[in-house]
Amino acid sequence: MISRVFRRPLSWIALLATVISTLMSGCSSTLTSTEGPTPTPLPTPVVPTKPTYTVQRGDVVREIEFVGHIAPIVDQTLFFRMSGHVRQLNVKFGSVVTAGQVLADLEMSDLENQLAQSRTALKTSELQLATAQQAITDTLTEAQIALDTARLRFAQAAAEDASAAVTITQVSLIRAQGAVADAAQEYKEALERSWEREEGRKAYARALDEARHNLTIAQAQYDQAVANRNAHDYAVQIFAQDVKLARLRVNKLERGVDPQVVQAVEMARLTVKRLEDQLADTQLVAPFDGQVTSVGIAAGDAVEAFKPVMVVADLQRLEVSADLTGMADATYLSESMPVVLEFYYQPGKEPLKGVIRHLPKQTAGGNVEDKDRTTRISLEKPAAEIGVVQDNAMRVKVVLERKDNVLWLPPQAIRTFEGRKFVVVQDGQALRRVDVKVGVTGKDRVEIIEGLTEGQVVQAQ
Repeated sequence: MISRVFRRPLSWIALLATVISTLMSGCSSTLTSTEGPTPTPLPTPVVPTKPTYTVQRGDVVREIEFVGHIAPIVDQTLFFRMSGHVRQLNVKFGSVVTAGQVLADLEMSDLENQLAQSRTALKTSELQLATAQQAITDTLTEAQIALDTARLRFAQAAAEDASAAVTITQVSLIRAQGAVADAAQEYKEALERSWEREEGRKAYARALDEARHNLTIAQAQYDQAVANRNAHDYAVQIFAQDVKLARLRVNKLERGVDPQVVQAVEMARLTVKRLEDQLADTQLVAPFDGQVTSVGIAAGDAVEAFKPVMVVADLQRLEVSADLTGMADATYLSESMPVVLEFYYQPGKEPLKGVIRHLPKQTAGGNVEDKDRTTRISLEKPAAEIGVVQDNAMRVKVVLERKDNVLWLPPQAIRTFEGRKFVVVQDGQALRRVDVKVGVTGKDRVEIIEGLTEGQVVQAQ
């Protein structure tokens, strides 16, 4: 009857009236019936059954799994070292650049003018230095010749013997003195002889005068010889001084140009270097061959010194980067450990192999010391060969421990109470607790070292 009613479209008021009428008619028939009500049977309670596991033999692996991303091995964030306004931006996102290429610069016309003037001043001072050096070279040659000449003159004067003339004239002087003495004696004796004629006495007198004249000449010659010897000695000393002066001049010229000229050139070079460094601070220069992966400026923008504005990376050399900060199991990792890499969004693609290249250093308290807080994993093959690009997500699996052909159970089969590990073994309809000793604990398998044998059935928790 109810089914017939519900087949017709009724309003909710009509439907309610129909249901009430039906119920009342049912109650009326029950009250008039002579038989008692039929009791409702109670349902049989369903006893839930717990799943069971069979102790099996196989491999148990303990591994760490985390997600990383393909990133450049080498990348560098660039910034200006001076504040200012961007004059020119020479690249855009994705531009391929070469080492030393100017990527952008700031408006610094005054600085460029100062640098041009300083370079001109440097060229002028360098020209003055070169001229002075050439003059010194020429003068040094002349001075060396003068030194050689002075040495020859000194040697020539030193080789002459002026004492010979002194000796010869000294002998002549002694002879003349003897001749005078002899002539004077003879003249005296002639005067004492009474019988000597006047003519004879005059002859002795003339001989005495002649001896005296000869003595005067000999004395003069001797004095001249002594004077010549003294003059020769003075000349030798003068030539020796000439040699010293010539040597001093050569030494002075060999020391080079005036230090003030050299200092002027050095000061000009320092000025140019300082301005070039300042100008370099207004430029972004590619540190290596690579590609622009981030640009945060445009021509005309105001920028602050040391604020990052661009990133250049070498996209030919890629690896996996992962931030494991806060991951407890990361302490079990070490550099050079092999890993397996799976494409996160391409589960069917063939896994790759890699090696942990870098781990951030940690203090004894577990704090990370390195500025680079990422874990870096080298790929087994070049990125282009295996088809990975920057920012590809990768699932990384690192095997920490492995046991082959051992007994194992799933983790949910093992119970713990007050530090005691046990399982519930099912023997037919009976259940009994058995203590177990476990070994390697993996994600879905736990090694059973003691307490169970292969084939036993264990009830889950």
